[in-house]
Amino acid sequence: MMDFSRILALYRAGNLQAARQHCQAILKHTPNHADALNLLGVMARAEGRAEEARVLAIRAMQARPQFFAYPFNLGLALLDLDHPKEAAVVFHKSVTLNPNFGDGWSALGSALRKLNRPQEALVALNNAARLLPNSAEAANMLGVALQERGEIIQAVEWYHKAVTINPRLAEAHANLGDAFLQLSQPEQAEKACRNALALKPDSAQAFNNLGNVLHDRGRMMEAIAAFRQALQLDNTFANAWNNLGNVLLYCAQPQEALHHFRQAIQIKQDFAIAHSTLLLAWHYHPEYEPRQVFADHVQWAERHERPLMTERQGFAHWDRNPERPLKVGFISPDLHRHPVGYFLEGVLANHDPRQTVIHCYSTHHQPDDFSRRMQATVEVWRDVHGKSDGEVAQIIRQDQVDILIELAGHTGKNSLLVMARKPAPIQMSWMGYVNTTGLSAMDYLITDRWETPTPSPYPLVEKPLFMPNGYVCYRPPDFAPEVAPLPALQNGYLTFGCANNWAKINQKVLALWAKLLHRVPTSRLSLKTKSLADGDLRQRALAFFRQQGIGEERIDLQGSSPAAELLAWYNTIDLALDPFPYSGGLTTLESLWMGVPVITLPGISFASRHSLSHLNAVGLPQFVADAPEGYLAIGEYWQEHIPRLAHLRQSLRGQMAQSPACDAPRFTRDWEQRLRQCWLHWLQSAPFT
Repeated sequence: MMDFSRILALYRAGNLQAARQHCQAILKHTPNHADALNLLGVMARAEGRAEEARVLAIRAMQARPQFFAYPFNLGLALLDLDHPKEAAVVFHKSVTLNPNFGDGWSALGSALRKLNRPQEALVALNNAARLLPNSAEAANMLGVALQERGEIIQAVEWYHKAVTINPRLAEAHANLGDAFLQLSQPEQAEKACRNALALKPDSAQAFNNLGNVLHDRGRMMEAIAAFRQALQLDNTFANAWNNLGNVLLYCAQPQEALHHFRQAIQIKQDFAIAHSTLLLAWHYHPEYEPRQVFADHVQWAERHERPLMTERQGFAHWDRNPERPLKVGFISPDLHRHPVGYFLEGVLANHDPRQTVIHCYSTHHQPDDFSRRMQATVEVWRDVHGKSDGEVAQIIRQDQVDILIELAGHTGKNSLLVMARKPAPIQMSWMGYVNTTGLSAMDYLITDRWETPTPSPYPLVEKPLFMPNGYVCYRPPDFAPEVAPLPALQNGYLTFGCANNWAKINQKVLALWAKLLHRVPTSRLSLKTKSLADGDLRQRALAFFRQQGIGEERIDLQGSSPAAELLAWYNTIDLALDPFPYSGGLTTLESLWMGVPVITLPGISFASRHSLSHLNAVGLPQFVADAPEGYLAIGEYWQEHIPRLAHLRQSLRGQMAQSPACDAPRFTRDWEQRLRQCWLHWLQSAPFT
């Protein structure tokens, strides 16, 4: 019988058939020969027979339970079989038997990442990188773990180390591209992704990351091509399906986007963010059907909320004093220069600490000057980016927050899986989303009588909590330029404009705008949004207008600009046109602040009624149409009343400043009063368990 060292030599030389035959021969004489069982298992796994590898690894462990390599190989087989929980147990056994086993720590970290235990994974991968200082793979994996925890700068350092050790490690270049994108360094991100593809042209991950970079840079058609290439290489790549859906949505193709989101969640059943984005996409669809959309939201909760209900705890120990200051928590990825931040700032600055003690939980990895300004106005500010949903829920519970308000809803990087764990007695949805969340854990939706009329035209899981003068309050930016005279006074014609996200500009919207240009034959149309930086998309838009009989000389298409430049652009237009069925929110308020009224056509959804709410709060209901024909009539009317429009332009900022739309102290008192009412209702209805 051959000595086992010679069998190992055959295996390492690639003579697998001979090595297998000799191992089988050994086992005929010694059925529990641990090394032979283990090697057969290693070869079985390499050939794709993971179940056979698992059985052989277990037999090897039973024959020699104190050898660290056998549980390691068992763990690898369990990972192949998609059993990360069991794999983590045996990887832990492996590194317990040999704490200096770097590969074991690396594998343990991978399993823990799959189990969404990021802090433990980070510890394991730190150990792997320490024990394997010359391993580019270990450095790369540690970078991934750090990036998942939101420590992007440190992740970049480890990716750089990985490509220094092995400049040809394509995965590290691709990850570097993703990290640079998160750091808002798109040029470096694109370069890193293209480096990855030069090394590995068949890398689906690199094409996916490149697509994200191109999308961020406004090169939509190139982004679509990159995502499609990723899917051609790997059609089970759920993230690429989701990302392609996102860029299609931003190209005003909601039907196609919905298809891609469905593909993503079919491949990855627990892909909660993709499932959320599917729900968001419905609100851009011209054929929005409220009951179907409601059913889809409830299905989200059934799939993603229900499994977390076992983590909920009671509130028997809560201080039930009805008069004490309430601990009110806000959780959001948008506590920075973002529409949510703009709406929230006035509330934070004007809250009464005798009534509400504010706790902010920021899930964003890059605070800015706006974040720091908000932070200075609240009692507690916690940076929770990179922590798991379970960890964040536990922090909130430990803070004993009475009312927790989630500000993202079914948008990117939301915290609905935190809310699903019910860390606070009363939970609310506000600002960042445009519908019910579908969650049984969500008690209220903060709204107003315009966004949610009674009876509501769309179903809600939450109870509406009505604000009296608009569901948000606008705090105008200090960098806004002065309002210029009406351009039509000098031009002799009206210039209509829109700066809304291109995802909202579907063909029904464009067709109505083309009709308006025909009805007001001297008028012009100026559109300004990020997606229009893409030349192909601009040409498609111009071609559409040509088909409607509108010459290119009447259409001005521009990409996005920094905030101050965008506000200055309003000085070049006379009237803003609101899209549908997803209307403008912050965009409408910015337009009004710059003296430009907005023509809107509200529908039945919350998303379609933002401008309706803002126009009524400012005192401009005459710009609200009840039908497409009314929308056109409003535009025609102002062509005949340019002097009156010029007067309105010069007075509008003052009118808005004095209106409830900008009265943050009044808004905040109303808001605090309603929170107190919710608290008293909870005290009366909540059991002492």
